[in-house]
Amino acid sequence: MRWHIRPITPLDALALQQDCLSKHSIISIQNKLYHLTLFQENDYGIGLVVEQETRIIGFGQMMLWRGCGEIADLFVSKAWRSKGIGTALIHTLIGYAQQKQWHYAELGVAQSNLRAYQLYERLGFLPSYEREHEDGRKVIYLRKPII
Repeated sequence: MRWHIRPITPLDALALQQDCLSKHSIISIQNKLYHLTLFQENDYGIGLVVEQETRIIGFGQMMLWRGCGEIADLFVSKAWRSKGIGTALIHTLIGYAQQKQWHYAELGVAQSNLRAYQLYERLGFLPSYEREHEDGRKVIYLRKPII
């Protein structure tokens, strides 16, 4: 069963909720996709989905933020993890940032998410700083030069 990566569209909201973001309301997903579409139209970011037939099995986005491309909301459906999908999403997002001639890619990972942290390190991201969010979660931000 092969999958492919493509840019997200507002029409993906329902499938995204059903297949990946079931804890989020359809309204919040539609709002996210609306804003992401505006960013895409103005070359300040991109949202991608990983599709297998008609199901969305992954999602990721990158936006220009504080002078670098910030990768956010990276998600792969549980049944599809450890199959190279997260790595492919990250490589595709970094390729976008290279085309835009952004200098760095940055992402945050919960301190408790060792598996994701190890993936990001394997892909060349290095710890940059840490931050504690309002909900008490500690997040490590990693950065990678891309030009």
